[in-house]
Amino acid sequence: MRKGVGALVLGLVSVALLTWACPAQAEDRDLFERISPDFEFFAVRNVDGPGQDSFSFGGGGAVHIELNIVKSIGLHLGGQLLVLGPGDVESSVFFFGSQAGARFHWSAWVDALPGDAWIEVHHVFGRSGGISRHGMDGGLGYGFELAPTVTLGPFARATWMSDPGLSDPFLLSFGASLSLMARTRLGEDIPDEDNDGVPDWDDMCPDQATGRHADPENEGCPARDRDGDGLVDPLDECPSESMWPYPSREEDGCPMADRDADGVPDAHDLCPDTFAPDGGDPLREGCIEGDEPF
Repeated sequence: MRKGVGALVLGLVSVALLTWACPAQAEDRDLFERISPDFEFFAVRNVDGPGQDSFSFGGGGAVHIELNIVKSIGLHLGGQLLVLGPGDVESSVFFFGSQAGARFHWSAWVDALPGDAWIEVHHVFGRSGGISRHGMDGGLGYGFELAPTVTLGPFARATWMSDPGLSDPFLLSFGASLSLMARTRLGEDIPDEDNDGVPDWDDMCPDQATGRHADPENEGCPARDRDGDGLVDPLDECPSESMWPYPSREEDGCPMADRDADGVPDAHDLCPDTFAPDGGDPLREGCIEGDEPF
């Protein structure tokens, strides 16, 4: 049994390495974009005939990392902890084991299916009750897309384990699986025309990048500049008034003070309290032609 399991694992690893090295796998994705973690929480029951009454229902959790090989296949590695409650046996049993295998995401080939449907197979190794056990498992699941990089959905798994002393346990697990980086793991491009990090389907300005300052009210849009003076509203102390042609040195985005509102800022106005239409006297800026400046 152990030799057969070892051969299977070696075969999976060999296929993975060969596929990884294949020139056809020339997708422009770095290593991080090929990795997807997932987290599982589940109930478990031993349905093996001789040992079925020894323990009652239990539960557990698992953490995995999937390394994408091609669009729909990934190496799936992780560990799990499960606990079976007492039945005829008066104490619970704890099992901690590793899983190494592959997942096939068949939904990657079905355009009409919005989520992530997968099947998997693992070699399992672990310990419980001081006994080391080898085994195999197979599972299937479906993840509903909560966001472009997050899926959540149900799964079910059947696990067979060897037991040198008693009957071989046969476990059924069912629960929920949370997966991250789902789209990038499958080799899918997330459309982002303006390359601002906001997917086009959520981007209210898909052809305009957010830049350094995003609009808090319109996802994917740059911050507004209502007065059109080139300084975005979050940084503009006078967002409804252009700072040009005489920007203030004290207040960002504001024009220089002009008490008489004749267009000549006080710093240049020889008659700062007298409105001078059309600039006033060409020789005395801000003053009415013919009037004394004081």
